[in-house]
Amino acid sequence: MKSQSFDDWILADDPLSPEQESTLKKAIASLPLGENQTPWVRSFQQVEHVFKSAPLAAPAVGFSGRWQSHLAEKKARHQRLMIGLGALLAIASGTVIGLAIFIPQLETVSIAQLANSLISSLVILTARVYQIRLLASYIFRELPPVVPIVLWVGIATSMSLFTLAWVYTMWRIIIPKGIKA
Repeated sequence: MKSQSFDDWILADDPLSPEQESTLKKAIASLPLGENQTPWVRSFQQVEHVFKSAPLAAPAVGFSGRWQSHLAEKKARHQRLMIGLGALLAIASGTVIGLAIFIPQLETVSIAQLANSLISSLVILTARVYQIRLLASYIFRELPPVVPIVLWVGIATSMSLFTLAWVYTMWRIIIPKGIKA
């Protein structure tokens, strides 16, 4: 093993070709352990022995459970963040729309007139809601004799299924799924 090429191969930073690697291993395996070997060859053999005899490292106890719980917490945190951002966006959009409606009125109106306008708007809104309630009660009072019972059962069933589908969809969106083992 006094050849310079083997010493160069052992010390090389670049990876060896498969032919060079097999030639080097055969040359090293053919040498008996002793004083006539170069220090590089002995070191190479010792390192190979350590690599071959080392046990495989196993993860620490509870690692996968901690990792899964951390992942579930991360997904839940991300979901809460997205819901919060959506709510913030809705509030910001409502504020911009509200300001776009009320700012032109503020330029020509005093605070008392604005308060009077808001209160009258609330009174009008309340009156309209009351009128809608009266209309709905009239429709529900007058319509049943005209519409067959089968249609009412179909409408009630459709509305129930629609509500159930909506609740299930909201549940799947809002509740974190977690990690299944």
